[in-house]
Amino acid sequence: MYHYTTLLLTVTFLFQALGSFGQSNKNKRYNDPLGYTPTYYYIKTQDKTKFTAELLDRNRAESEMTFQVYNYYNFIVLKSNIRSMRRIANEDVRRGDYLFHSPDKSRYFTMPTGFGMKGGTLQYKTTNLLYHSFHAGITNHISLHFGTELYTSLVLKEPAYHAGVTLNYPIHKLVRVGANVSFSNIYGDFEKLGTGYGFVTLGNANINISGGYGYGYPVLTNEFDRATSFIPVSAKLRIGKHLALVSENWLILNPEQNIPDMTFSYGARLIFEKMSIDLALVNNPKFREYLPTGLPMLNFTYNIY
Repeated sequence: MYHYTTLLLTVTFLFQALGSFGQSNKNKRYNDPLGYTPTYYYIKTQDKTKFTAELLDRNRAESEMTFQVYNYYNFIVLKSNIRSMRRIANEDVRRGDYLFHSPDKSRYFTMPTGFGMKGGTLQYKTTNLLYHSFHAGITNHISLHFGTELYTSLVLKEPAYHAGVTLNYPIHKLVRVGANVSFSNIYGDFEKLGTGYGFVTLGNANINISGGYGYGYPVLTNEFDRATSFIPVSAKLRIGKHLALVSENWLILNPEQNIPDMTFSYGARLIFEKMSIDLALVNNPKFREYLPTGLPMLNFTYNIY
């Protein structure tokens, strides 16, 4: 009962936070009290200065651009001094500062979100320095992942690999659906295991919650007595430019048990433009036998391009 209460409180809190976050980003124009909503740009100059501002004017004759930043300050930049400039969503601006998306916004700790990878991007990820994988955005709605695990391959001298495909699609500004099909051959619970599940993500890239339903069984050995279904429930709460709270949880619906097996994970994500670091704990009744607080998890993600 405690676990279900925790999940309910988490969902309620996230929806309240999402509402307040959305309201806080409906900013008026910096110098306009009438409620005009500005269009923001994230600009990088040739001297590597970065800033977020509204574009007020383009002087094509002089090749000048006039910007206004959050503190009501207007300034002019020569077009030749701008290295890059791109429009950003209002929901990604807080108090005039751009909250750039986490490189792994397409995932919680391991489970996908409805915010898929951008087509043509490639990422490297490692978990506890044992699991290593590459994630590639084929299109904005399809991504692939593949990798290996060192303990199985180096110590046990057995082939270890995992691969899969993730689909995602927006059906509303705050609602996205997705599906994942994957296969893993790793020592322990993930030996010759095929999984498939669908999910729904509510919220935006900064604050969201996902839930779904899936099924997994050892596809190569046909041991259907080991087949099981599961319900993933995960959430992310961005609380600063470089920090987010993440929780990923699994409800395992084993037909041999009267009480479902639940695994929880909770931790923080450090966010930078090219990489992110997850520091988390994973807990369930088995893990508590070794550590009451749960087993540590360390994720590192890097955007190759």
